[in-house]
Amino acid sequence: GGAIRERRMTTMPLLSLLLAVPLFGAIGCLLLRDERAARTLAIITASLALAASLAALQSFDPSNGGFQLQERLAWIPGLGLNYFVGVDGLSVLFLPATTLLFLSALICTGRGLKPLPGLYFALVLLLEASTLGVFCALDTMLFFFFWEFTLLPLYFLIGLWGLGAHGRAAATRYFLVMLAGGVPLLFAFIALAANAGGAFDLPTLLAKEPAHGLQLLVFILFLVGFGFKVPVVPLHTWLPSLALGGPA
Repeated sequence: GGAIRERRMTTMPLLSLLLAVPLFGAIGCLLLRDERAARTLAIITASLALAASLAALQSFDPSNGGFQLQERLAWIPGLGLNYFVGVDGLSVLFLPATTLLFLSALICTGRGLKPLPGLYFALVLLLEASTLGVFCALDTMLFFFFWEFTLLPLYFLIGLWGLGAHGRAAATRYFLVMLAGGVPLLFAFIALAANAGGAFDLPTLLAKEPAHGLQLLVFILFLVGFGFKVPVVPLHTWLPSLALGGPA
């Protein structure tokens, strides 16, 4: 009986469930106009996401190497792109950390969220879902999609509820800088896929070692792309003006 329960637990689409919970919660919050009701639904949703992340962590077997809890579904077959998710011993730890962080942020959110409090909580949950997708994606283009999708909720959160009188300008600056930072990442993923016969999934890319010149090119593209997104010195100069909400 215990073996059967364990097998059922590990075959459940836990990662898809984890990604779906905040998405459905965001839709529900978007339909609510009452701030208290939207806040309650958002906190319940974030709590369910935390429970799903803990279930994924419990199902992970640390004695086995490689990626676990894998789920694969054709996304854009013509381009060889798949909805391919899974976790390893490092990324699985980021799931409960992320869900706990968002739950804490929702609990600590102040009152008087106007205009459209339901939209605020929907955007936070949408940001949570896309952030979790970054840690789960095993297809590089799916990873790129999730990372770039975080720009959408962040743009509106900063523009509508950011500090200072220049929230929209700061949001636009953030959006454009992050969008530009994604271009080198996109070129790097395409270069790696071309080297691996058109495959974008991470296990295949790890098994196909690029030539030294391609390794150097991809390293530089990753350094620039992630340098903007982290950000690292000297690519961080946009960040202080964003935090202050004023012009650069």
